[in-house]
Amino acid sequence: MNFIFDEWAELARKDKQAFEKKRMEFISQLIKNSDPDVRHKLQCLQFKINMEREKSKSAMGSCIRMQRMLMNHFVDKFIPTIENSKKLLINDNFRKVENNHTATIIPFSNNSLKN
Repeated sequence: MNFIFDEWAELARKDKQAFEKKRMEFISQLIKNSDPDVRHKLQCLQFKINMEREKSKSAMGSCIRMQRMLMNHFVDKFIPTIENSKKLLINDNFRKVENNHTATIIPFSNNSLKN
């Protein structure tokens, strides 16, 4: 399956119905050829995308809906993962410092701060 942007753009300009048909076939083929472990997730995601597109009255509205879906997914899934990773890293580093009970304390005099 080759995706040549100029050909797709030309088809979209000339024949929107043919473009839409080819788009759906292309997506179906990609999902069909995907790893079986993720195929169901891809089918569900494509269903959600199709439903959002149907709700939109314009291409721009559809684009905005897709962007919102992406951002909601990012906020719901990735940010908590990043935050949890940061907490684990901080806690792990804290434990390393906490368990190290030896340190050398260097006294500073007022004269050493003037230089």
